[in-house]
Amino acid sequence: MKNAEVNDGAMLVLAQKWAQALMGVYTCVGSVECTNWLVSEQGVSEAQITELKDIINKANS
Repeated sequence: MKNAEVNDGAMLVLAQKWAQALMGVYTCVGSVECTNWLVSEQGVSEAQITELKDIINKANS
């Protein structure tokens, strides 16, 4: 039984980390400064940012 509890705890931590990452992405695409940084420093294209915004908007509707 202890092994199942450890796995549940690990899954919870993993889910929390994914949620934090997704919230970070969601927050970033709503920020001009962050999207500018993604384009200029991280090699993300404007088309990729637009596509991500479209996915987020679709998920929110």
